Amino acid sequence: THLQEQLGVRVIVDRNTPFPEIRDRLDLKDWDIAFTGSPVLSIAAEDNNYTGIAVMYPDRPLYDRTALFVKADSKIESITDIQPSTTIALGSSASAITFLIPIYALYGKTLKIGRGYHPREAINLVKTGKIDIAAGVYTAIKDDPALRVIYISKPIPGVGVYLSPRLLNFDRELIRIAMFNANSEIKAKAKYTGGQIPDFSELRKIITRAEEVSS
Repeated sequence: THLQEQLGVRVIVDRNTPFPEIRDRLDLKDWDIAFTGSPVLSIAAEDNNYTGIAVMYPDRPLYDRTALFVKADSKIESITDIQPSTTIALGSSASAITFLIPIYALYGKTLKIGRGYHPREAINLVKTGKIDIAAGVYTAIKDDPALRVIYISKPIPGVGVYLSPRLLNFDRELIRIAMFNANSEIKAKAKYTGGQIPDFSELRKIITRAEEVSS
């Protein structure tokens, strides 16, 4: 609504694209403004020459960390205890936290992998003993007494807001000004603020390697 008022044009908001398809939409440059919501998608935006103008989630400059976790009474103490019969539930193949970083961390291990699990579903599978290990957001499971963490990744960089390369420079500047002229309440609701776009170079290497392995 703020952008419509400031720019004098209709703004169409797309909230319905499934997570695994967002990268394809960025490849096609379907969106003028991309609130990427994930570091993997921030990298995809940069790879498609989108221009970063703001950062998301100002209350948490580091996106989070990946945790591999087991049931509290599991005999698995660490990644070294994984056997070929061990089962693990991973998330969408487009997710850094629940798929790509776990694949990278598990390189060289043989185990039975299932993908596409929602984080809550993965937690329930571990708690009920149907799956040995699952991957999730560290802060979401660290205080759960029914679970035990066996691996924690390094902190993952934050997330950016990007403008399409298809926009004219003039229009890109108008959007940037409109976004930064928004009051604090609007920025808080839209979860963005000014700041330096994170450095994704290390995460990019991990993702590239993980995608090679998973293929």
